Amino acid sequence: MTAETALGGGPAAVADVPAAGMANVQAMAACSVIYDRVELARINRAPIARVVAQEYSRLGKAVQS
Repeated sequence: MTAETALGGGPAAVADVPAAGMANVQAMAACSVIYDRVELARINRAPIARVVAQEYSRLGKAVQS
């Protein structure tokens, strides 16, 4: 359980960093592929992926219908 506790703070820390541009969003997306897919005993709600989606929308990169 110690390893899970240590890993649990990683995605939240990455998600909390404000993205200054597309390079940051791309780095966060890469972290999301690694961290958000890790199976944990607690519920993993993909915090990094959600922030990446918000940043894409904020930067005007999302497809608008």
